[in-house]
Amino acid sequence: MTNLPRRILLISDDERDYTLIETLLREIEESFALMWATLQNKEWKDRLDNSVAVCLLVSGPDFPDSPEQIEISDQAARSNSPVILLGTQDKGVTEGGGRDTGGKGTSVPLNVTDVLDKQHLDASLLRHVIVRALEGQKAKPTLNGSADDQGDVSELDRIEREVERLTRLYAALSHINKAIVRTSSRQELLQKVCRILVEKGGFCMVWIGWHDAGTQRIRPIASWGDTHHYLRDIEIFGDDRPAGRGPTGTAFREGRPYICNDFGKDSATLLWREAAWENNCAASADYPLRLEGKPVGTLTVYANTPEAFQDKEVRLLEEIAGDVSFALDAFAREEQRQQMERDLRERVKELQMFYHLSEMFAKQGITLEEIYQNIANLAPPAWQYPEITCARVVVEDTEFLTTNFQESTWKQVAPVEVNGEVVGCIEVFYLEEKPNEDEGPFLKEERLLIDAVADILGVVTERKRNEHQIQESQTMLSAIVDSTDDMVWAVDAEEFRIFFTNRAHCEFAAKELGIANPYGKSPHEMVPDPQRRELWLAMFRRTLSDGAFRVEHKFKSSTRTLLLSFQPLKHDDETFGISVFGKDITENLATQERLRQLSQAVEQSPASVIITDMEEKIVYVNPKFCELTGYAAQEVYGLKPRELVGRNMPEESYQQLLNALNSGKEWHGESYSRKKNGELYWESLAIAPITNEMGEITHFASVSEDITPRKGMEEALRRSHEELEIRVEERTAELAETNKQLQNAKEEADKANLAKSEFLSRMSHELRTPLNAILGFGQLLQSGNLAPGQQESVDFILKGGRHLLDLINEVLDIARIEAGRMQLSLEPVSVGDIVSETVDLVRPLSRSTGVELRELVTGTAPEHLFVKADSQRLKQVLLNLMSNALKYNRDGGSVSVACEAVGDHHLRILVRDTGPGIAPEKMERLFIPFERLGAEHSRIEGTGLGLAISKRLIEAMEGRMGVASIVGEGSTFSVELAVVSSPLTSAAPRADSVPVTPAALREHTILYIEDNLSNLHLMEEILRERPGATLISAMQGNEGLKLALNHLPDLILLDLHLPELSGYEVLLSLRAEPTTQRIPVVVVSADATPGQIARMLSAGAYGYLTKPLDIRKFLEVLDKALGDPKER
Repeated sequence: MTNLPRRILLISDDERDYTLIETLLREIEESFALMWATLQNKEWKDRLDNSVAVCLLVSGPDFPDSPEQIEISDQAARSNSPVILLGTQDKGVTEGGGRDTGGKGTSVPLNVTDVLDKQHLDASLLRHVIVRALEGQKAKPTLNGSADDQGDVSELDRIEREVERLTRLYAALSHINKAIVRTSSRQELLQKVCRILVEKGGFCMVWIGWHDAGTQRIRPIASWGDTHHYLRDIEIFGDDRPAGRGPTGTAFREGRPYICNDFGKDSATLLWREAAWENNCAASADYPLRLEGKPVGTLTVYANTPEAFQDKEVRLLEEIAGDVSFALDAFAREEQRQQMERDLRERVKELQMFYHLSEMFAKQGITLEEIYQNIANLAPPAWQYPEITCARVVVEDTEFLTTNFQESTWKQVAPVEVNGEVVGCIEVFYLEEKPNEDEGPFLKEERLLIDAVADILGVVTERKRNEHQIQESQTMLSAIVDSTDDMVWAVDAEEFRIFFTNRAHCEFAAKELGIANPYGKSPHEMVPDPQRRELWLAMFRRTLSDGAFRVEHKFKSSTRTLLLSFQPLKHDDETFGISVFGKDITENLATQERLRQLSQAVEQSPASVIITDMEEKIVYVNPKFCELTGYAAQEVYGLKPRELVGRNMPEESYQQLLNALNSGKEWHGESYSRKKNGELYWESLAIAPITNEMGEITHFASVSEDITPRKGMEEALRRSHEELEIRVEERTAELAETNKQLQNAKEEADKANLAKSEFLSRMSHELRTPLNAILGFGQLLQSGNLAPGQQESVDFILKGGRHLLDLINEVLDIARIEAGRMQLSLEPVSVGDIVSETVDLVRPLSRSTGVELRELVTGTAPEHLFVKADSQRLKQVLLNLMSNALKYNRDGGSVSVACEAVGDHHLRILVRDTGPGIAPEKMERLFIPFERLGAEHSRIEGTGLGLAISKRLIEAMEGRMGVASIVGEGSTFSVELAVVSSPLTSAAPRADSVPVTPAALREHTILYIEDNLSNLHLMEEILRERPGATLISAMQGNEGLKLALNHLPDLILLDLHLPELSGYEVLLSLRAEPTTQRIPVVVVSADATPGQIARMLSAGAYGYLTKPLDIRKFLEVLDKALGDPKER
């Protein structure tokens, strides 16, 4: 049988008591149904019956011996319902609850089980006293017993159905009581009552009619369950006409319930019987609804089965009708109160105070503090004695006073409430006594006025606070939306015009679509292309019809791919717009593709790959592992590698492996492992931790190779070594003689050292010939159509060939230096130009390594400083130092280049890095050729020749090279060279003393092939004396040859020491080309050796001038060459 919820009846005239008890009962797990009755209207008499489990009585002013309390206690005793009194401590209730049976001679009726202080009441205490009251309740008859006592099974079924109906009706009663408490309008409440009785009470249809005194018609004003429009087609009246003699009209007219348990048997239903049956209604119960005790309407409840309304149902429905009538009275009182307030506002509208108030509230930007002070100032003139009136407004402990404020005993106070909470008050004082009126010396209109002003002030305070909170929320929301890199915009639901856009969307529209401000733009303005515009319109329409969805989209004018999320914007269930969130997933897609490629590479890797989780359990193996070990992938998932193949690893080695991995380091080693068939094999292992974006280790990856053949070779070598040791012992005597011979050979080797370097230099030249063929044919192969495997092989050939070429060049350089054959052109070199050129060359390396490169961050400004050096070789040295600083640096590190003066005649160029630094014990080996100080075991490529060559080049330029390093902080390499004056100031004599020939006045084109920017600037200044000359320049030999062929200049000025192609080779190429062989070439070089001069002149040079230039002589040679017809 269904268990009924225990009914709790609350008797109180204060709605807040109902809210308190309802809130506490919701926190209790037991099933209780709360009902509410008022003390004054005697409604409790109809509700207090045998089904009430506990009666909660809230005390009145005469607690505990009021007549009403005694009467309630007596009736509760007759219905066997215990009573619990609720009061406050100052009215005879002990602190913390419990009965107050002592003190001041008070008495508690015998049926009262407990007395509680509602100011200190909680859910636990309330449950305790209710359970205690129930345990002391007298036993009631039950339905359990023998067949003789209870009747047959059908009677039990009937009872069970009755209990089920009552349970639903009690639930409906509880929900209706809640609706009465929480609903703010009469119409809303009546509609809720109809709906609750249908959905919770189990009735098929319910409607409430309202009597029209003019037409006598009872018109439906609320209904639920009228699926066949029954109410639309019927007419019911409240007078004695035929259409008023039915159940509803009779209940209204006679002011009593009318119960019809079968439409077919009650002749009063004849006019509406067929329509009711079509609506599946078989029985009805009609109750009058009263307003101030007079019937004003009806509550009609329909059931779809006959005999549905029995005594208990009838009483409960009558109780519901009474509750609704009580609510109607409350609404009427509220409407009267509101009407009084409206009347009051209408009256005081003429008062100056309200005029000023409205004027004040209309001001833009007025603060709450100004409002409070203005209200205090405006109050006195509105009272009947303004000359002796002062006022004070108190809000949250802050006072706002009139200038004449003084407290007195004659005051009028109104609380200021915000959201039901008192936050302050308005006080009006008379400074002297006046005759008594309605409220002391104050008028009742003044009471209404001060209450109205307090209400308005509460509303204004709440509104101002809300406006402030909304403004803060909007500012914060706007800042949050603008801070994201994702695009956010919104369009209206009609023309799809943009009415909101964030920073990211504006930037995207400006950059990718060329629209500076998308606000207010429609799709026709944002998307010119008709087809793509129609696509956007279709996505907007889909959002309006189907709701939210996501789609990937690529703009036609952009290479970016966006993930667009469309979401309808609604207010009060009406869609007013569409929000669009756009996330740029271009990089994500690229990352996914790279991951796919990486995954494919791992799957196809020739090495065995294992990935484990933090518990060392296998989560992935690649096909090579399965091929090598004989295990299937599914066999090993969840197992540890050591359990499968690594059981032979010594414990010490295994612990070292774990320690390295747990500290975030890689581990390399060898292991003697076992295959599935038991076969043992050697493998080379490299194991590394895998971290997430937070740097936390999540997995471990192992890459291994089968090195069993190599271990076999090592074993063979070991045996050979043992045999060699035996032979060494046998030939000890021979070694002594050999050592003596080696000493002699060493002396001979020292003598032959220079010869070796000369040989190495020449040999390097010989290696270039086959290397040229390798690189040439490799590049030809690369440009053809190759299979993927062949393409990779060709790439390896080219990479190895270029590395070998770099090595040959470096070996050749150091061999030339050691042999004394390195030719340098020492001339003034601009420090600023050479540093800037070098920084530009290494900047791509800076970006690829993630190391910041700072140019000339401190020290002496180099713009106008020149040093004595070979421009090409100095650039080579700085390029080597900066490249090393970038490559051997830490992640996120930096490299800075600076200059500082050393005395008056030298300049030091500094290259600082934030790398790991160099240990002191390694410093002495830093500049030894082929010495990499352990870097040969890293992934960074190199030969160990760069620093050795750089140091020798600087020394050959009469300078010094040094280094300072701190382990863990970084290193600083320095290049110190002699400072020289600018060639612009040192050149002499002045050109104004050189006569200008007629040939010099004609227009000529001069090509200057020079890799030193300062020399180019000098030449530009000199040629200002020849206004007809047009200067074009090239900084490399190959570039100079191309310009010569394209422009066919009238004169070529040629430096000897050039990148890629020397000046001598350029001269030979010019003379070998028919179109350029007659162009005069004047060599301008710092190399003044007679042999070099003779060599260039014999190769076809027109003249040879040495630096620093004698400008007079240079102009003479220039004019002569340009005017010589033999050279045309």
